[in-house]
Amino acid sequence: MAGVGNGNASEAVLKTLANVSAGGLWVVRASRVDIGFVTRNIEVEDDAMKFAVSVDLSPQKARILTQLAATQSGSIDDLQRAFTCDTPLVTHLCSDDKMVAQS
Repeated sequence: MAGVGNGNASEAVLKTLANVSAGGLWVVRASRVDIGFVTRNIEVEDDAMKFAVSVDLSPQKARILTQLAATQSGSIDDLQRAFTCDTPLVTHLCSDDKMVAQS
């Protein structure tokens, strides 16, 4: 979901996405702003809604990483680890536990 600010959306959209996530589809919150991070469990209860967050990747890059992660695992937790550099899938993009691939 390409949200605003911290990857946020209206309550109605978040509720719909929580239902989608409960059905087994992955939901990733990303932000359309140029700079900043999408943080977990600050403004949105990501754990409760079973959402992943893109951290500092744009919605477009988050979609590509999600597609790559889908070839490796079916777990939302594994997907979140991919966004936070805790998996070999994105090790080449990580330095000091931070994403360095920016454009």
